Amino acid sequence: MIAIVVDFRVPELLESKKSENNVPLFYSRHIKEGRVSFPAGIEHEFVSNEKQSLLQKNRNYLFVKRFTSKEEKRRLQSGIYL
Repeated sequence: MIAIVVDFRVPELLESKKSENNVPLFYSRHIKEGRVSFPAGIEHEFVSNEKQSLLQKNRNYLFVKRFTSKEEKRRLQSGIYL
C-alpha cells in the first residue's frame, strides 16, 4: 500500500521510521533520474496505515514533478515506480 495524501493534510499520522503499521509517503525529492528512489533519508517519509481511506494498493505508477523554468532545465520530470 502507498499513501495518496499530502503531508500537510495529516501531520498527526506522519512517521519517520519504517514499521509494520505505516506505508511510504512519496515526495518530489524521491524522483531521481527517471526512477522513484525510496527511502531518501528524510523525516516523515511514512504515514500510519490507521486510515484506510488514505491508502491505495501498491501498483506500477508514473510520478511527475513540475518545476518552474528557473529551477530546472526541464520543466517536467518523471519517475517510474514499479
